[in-house]
Amino acid sequence: MIFGRVYGVDIRIMIQILTYLDEVSVATISNIARALGMSKRTVAKYVREMNVLGLVEVNVAGRAWYVRRGPKADAFTHLFSEVAMPRVVAR
Repeated sequence: MIFGRVYGVDIRIMIQILTYLDEVSVATISNIARALGMSKRTVAKYVREMNVLGLVEVNVAGRAWYVRRGPKADAFTHLFSEVAMPRVVAR
């Protein structure tokens, strides 16, 4: 199973990554992490999952991963564009 228990959050993060890649066309893991305010480890995890799904294409040069949108990215973004971030209710 690719998605975790809270798959709505996973999909939302994937859409954020795809939206960022839409703006810059090609980015490294570090650039994506810096732009979205996440750790590089978290971004790398999601990029690996997205690569398996065909949402991004990854080219590795040395230690850098160059990421760009894949062939299925538009369909995924269109399909899940209405997914809202879950609200956290404090008690």
